[in-house]
Amino acid sequence: MLEQVKAFLAAWMDPQLVELAGKVYWGVVAPLFAQPTIHWAFISCSLVAAAAYYYACVARNGERSLTGCFRYIFPKAIYAHPSAVLDYKYYVVTQFVFRYLPIGKFVAGLAAVLYVSEGIRWLLEAVFGESTHRGAPGWIAIAVYTLVVTLAYDFARWFGHYLHHRIPVLWEFHKVHHSAEVLTPISSFRAHPVDQAIEFFLRTVAVSAVSAVFGYFYPVGITMVTIMGFGAISFIFHLVGHLRHSHVPFSFGPFDRVFVSPHMHQLHHSAQREHYDKNFGFIFSLWDQLAGTLYIPRQDEKFILGLPDEAEKYRTVRQLYFQPFIGAARLLFGEKPQRALS
Repeated sequence: MLEQVKAFLAAWMDPQLVELAGKVYWGVVAPLFAQPTIHWAFISCSLVAAAAYYYACVARNGERSLTGCFRYIFPKAIYAHPSAVLDYKYYVVTQFVFRYLPIGKFVAGLAAVLYVSEGIRWLLEAVFGESTHRGAPGWIAIAVYTLVVTLAYDFARWFGHYLHHRIPVLWEFHKVHHSAEVLTPISSFRAHPVDQAIEFFLRTVAVSAVSAVFGYFYPVGITMVTIMGFGAISFIFHLVGHLRHSHVPFSFGPFDRVFVSPHMHQLHHSAQREHYDKNFGFIFSLWDQLAGTLYIPRQDEKFILGLPDEAEKYRTVRQLYFQPFIGAARLLFGEKPQRALS
């Protein structure tokens, strides 16, 4: 199909224009949709969940309509808000930053230098001897591996998030994400590269450690249960993941004590004092329960978003990239840190 399209364009356009169009597509258009979480399944299910919430909790019987549903899910006041527009710009620029600045590969290489997997395997062999198991893992082992890897991955994300709120220098970089004054699914990508690199490093170390342990018992290899290339548990959770950064207060009801619902994460972005340092989790609520940072909001609970006292510092793409370095430098040179906001 692709070759047919190329042949058609070549027949109607100058070859140089065809080549230029290809460069524009692969260099400009394709990177915009390179994020794995922007997946049709996640978008579709999030839209269905938002529509269900509209019909069940927002619209009255006589006021239900497709037009009303669309306006509720995509309110102009939010999607055309200056903060949302800044998110769109930042997202575009960030795609190019990560395309041409291989931060992920650098962090993965740094984690590999620590020899986490090799060290754990060596320790297990030193204590228990070389593994004599040569059979393939059964479905129970695969299911357990999938769960444990997901727990390790999720804990690493929670711990990294916790550190970014608790350590003043790291908070300066995490402020970029919390500076959003309205939330749209694109707001999830308003994150500073330093913030993302630290979290990615912790996730890599955690998953490497778990993989090393299971690799010792199953030298022939063991893999996770996946759906469409995603870990099964993560895939199911992300079905409504786009609502985490939205105005739709979607809750899991009593299961909020097991999984972090979109409404719980929305409250995490609150600038109100009673919501400071709450709901650091991503998939499981367990870590916040253990740390005493769990906060399950009421369905009608309202809150202000962003960083009201510092809003002017995060109005442009340039500020989102460089303001954290300015703030971190001031802290490192002796300025007393302000209390971190959640």
